[in-house]
Amino acid sequence: MSTDEYILWRGKPQPTKAFQKENLMLLPFGLFFFGFAIFWTVTAAMSAPFMAIFGIPFICVGAYLSFGQIIHKRYLQSKTEYAVTNKKLIRIMGERVDMVNADQINNMQIQMHKDGTGTITFLRQEIYYRGGNRHTSYPGGITGFYALENVADPIYVQQKINEMDR
Repeated sequence: MSTDEYILWRGKPQPTKAFQKENLMLLPFGLFFFGFAIFWTVTAAMSAPFMAIFGIPFICVGAYLSFGQIIHKRYLQSKTEYAVTNKKLIRIMGERVDMVNADQINNMQIQMHKDGTGTITFLRQEIYYRGGNRHTSYPGGITGFYALENVADPIYVQQKINEMDR
């Protein structure tokens, strides 16, 4: 942070329900995959014990698709922090630090959740020059490049983002 930069807001994502909509799509497939992998591994172990080794990676993938993704998301949430300064947005996820300058932020959208939290999503705009012409690109496409997930008071955070120097 530079000397003329100061924090407008900082926070962490709020803990969410263990099971969310995005898990709904993978759960049936994950349970089927997990069950079949266990069945195959046990059957293979009965006929040729060394064949059971080949089933272990499939059991691991099935376990992750079934319930590991929920545990993994909870773990990432516990290691995540957000900050809005007068010059940039900062997201810290464990050892990874993502920063987006204020002039690269546009198309802010807020999705309110039933528990009162909200997710603020942005497109990150990059301007570059090629052959003397100015071009604009949006890394991450229209789905959003950057998000502050499960923020306790998303309207307040939006107001702080609007106070950034652009």
